[in-house]
Amino acid sequence: MTASQDRSAGDDAAALPLRQAEAAAHAAYHALREHAATGDPAAIRTAVRLWREALVHPGMRLMPAGTRAGLLIDAGNAFLRQAEQDPGPDGLGEGIACYREAIELATEPARRVAAKLNLAAALRLRAAGRPPGDEDFGAALELLDECVAATGAPARAMAWTTRGHLRMDQYHASADTEFLRAADADYRAALRETAPGSAAEYRRWGHLGLSAVETWRVTGRREFLDRAVEHLMLATELAGRHGQRRGMPLTNRATALMERFEADGRCEDLDLAVDLYEQAVSEEHPGSAEARESSGGLCAALARRHELTGDPSDLRRATGMARDLDGPALAGVIGQFPPVLLAGFAVTGDAATLDSAIFHARAAVAGANAVRRPMALDNLAAALSSGYDATGDLQKLVEVSDVYEQAVRSTPDDAPRRLVRLANLADALRERAHRDGGLELLNHAVRLLTEVVAAAPVNAPARAGYVALLATALLQRHRLGPLATGLDQATDLDQTAALGRAADLGRAIVLAGAAVAATPADAPDRPARLGLHGACLLATGRTGLFDQAVELLRESVADTPRTAPLYARHLQNLGYGLARRAQARGDARDRDAALTAFEEAWALAAESDPAAGVSAGWNWGHAAGTWADWLASAEGCLRGLATVWRLAGRQEGRRGREAWLRDAQRLPAGAALTLAKLGSPREAVRVLEAGRGVLLATDLPVGGGPSDDAGP
Repeated sequence: MTASQDRSAGDDAAALPLRQAEAAAHAAYHALREHAATGDPAAIRTAVRLWREALVHPGMRLMPAGTRAGLLIDAGNAFLRQAEQDPGPDGLGEGIACYREAIELATEPARRVAAKLNLAAALRLRAAGRPPGDEDFGAALELLDECVAATGAPARAMAWTTRGHLRMDQYHASADTEFLRAADADYRAALRETAPGSAAEYRRWGHLGLSAVETWRVTGRREFLDRAVEHLMLATELAGRHGQRRGMPLTNRATALMERFEADGRCEDLDLAVDLYEQAVSEEHPGSAEARESSGGLCAALARRHELTGDPSDLRRATGMARDLDGPALAGVIGQFPPVLLAGFAVTGDAATLDSAIFHARAAVAGANAVRRPMALDNLAAALSSGYDATGDLQKLVEVSDVYEQAVRSTPDDAPRRLVRLANLADALRERAHRDGGLELLNHAVRLLTEVVAAAPVNAPARAGYVALLATALLQRHRLGPLATGLDQATDLDQTAALGRAADLGRAIVLAGAAVAATPADAPDRPARLGLHGACLLATGRTGLFDQAVELLRESVADTPRTAPLYARHLQNLGYGLARRAQARGDARDRDAALTAFEEAWALAAESDPAAGVSAGWNWGHAAGTWADWLASAEGCLRGLATVWRLAGRQEGRRGREAWLRDAQRLPAGAALTLAKLGSPREAVRVLEAGRGVLLATDLPVGGGPSDDAGP
């Protein structure tokens, strides 16, 4: 071998570690690019593993300082992306170390700025959830100020964007709206520094859209919500135009539309949100954090739409999605977890899913920052409310009102969501009064709702809902009787109480009518408000108002999809109105229609809504008994009694059973009386004893039977 060949071989041997390090870094870089292009969580895990191997390779030290600085920035980006996807104890610290070393090694100003920008982003991520004055926030702001002062437009745009993110984090940690305004100003500065038509433009519009959503939540000013929808629509269009992943832009736009749907009740916004969530799911890599968030939004939107329309296809799809979403896979999106699990429970009725929703809702409250805490409390109250609906456990209802009270205390006096939370608190108190018979709670609910209605702007879309809640509470207080007035100092208590009850009913009638008038014809809440107005008119006992009441109840049923969960209850209410009119006028057509309505309502509710099934059975039997139709009366009472066991099995405590089964206590005696009237005394005794046995098995008091001449 010649001397030159020896030198060449030696050079090759010396260069081998360098080439190996370059190959390792190249493989790691391409894994990082694959993740950026697809969102595949496996790709970022591979990238992190490869970067760890490359960084300790001996050949890394042989590279020029500038080259090594660039590779350290890429490695830091991999650690940062992994920390965003799946926070761990070491990854973020490794990324920060990479960026710091890159700043020291960088020989080109642009590369040094890039390292500073990324270091600021990593410090911001590490400071998340800490007080606004945390040292990492301060260090990140100092770095970003340096970048804004020293760089060209593209880097300045990145610096302004990261500043906006940091200010938004400080806002979330403190609820100080000065930080929110500063974030919005930074995002606008970033947009001004971004070249029109560039690939980064869609991100800038997306950030402004999300900032507008937050401002809408704080101020309640509709222009911010409309602006958010417009900005996020533009962000989605620009992302598609530049061939960027559209999953998160689509999800963000859908979320803004859901906000507008809840504000206005416009079903087209809900339908479009469902479509956008579906597109987002299809465009994200399965298993990625973005896909989980999009899937969670879709599941919740489908469940919300099923709640309103009863569409069985939404039910099936949401059921399947809830099954896939439930479990540890959603741990990274804890803010979305409780609503998603509630959606899963709504469509599956699975008790374990509901327990999981309550558990994670409590965890979300414990970990919530100052801005998110009221929303987290709303989620916990919703989960507990679902638990109450499913089990009748009044302790859950008590906790619902306690949690809503915390949410009200956590909400600034001038925040638009305060009225919503006050109304939710009042309705929970009203429901407690309904189950417990507590007059003090009901009076408090009426006072709160009166305050809410007075404070709500006349043209606000939500005002009709507040008015309907107040009408419901007043009607409930009217039905409680003389004690409901609380006028125990009156000279003539009976007369004053009667006047007070009449005043409550009069206000309820006016308010219920106003709620209907203010509700669009296609709004999902309109059928319930029509039914409320009809119930108020029936409560007067004035036969001259019965025709109007029945027409309102008919319209309520006609406007409710037959598959909707509330259809059976609206149908039962119509049956009650027809029965009242038939009893007043003796119209056989009303009588037959009433019995048919009760029978159909029982058939629809017996399995899906046993509480409504028990009531339908009792009303069926009672109405038939008033007309001495003992065969129909027996059938209604016996079917209602058959539903008692299903309902009793869903309760979790004596107080819950007593509240939900009051109608059931009258059924054994009612059924026995009708059988005796039909000439079957032995069967009457058997049914009476069997029915009493069911009630005793549920530890309920057994009610006495109706008078012989009144019918059941």
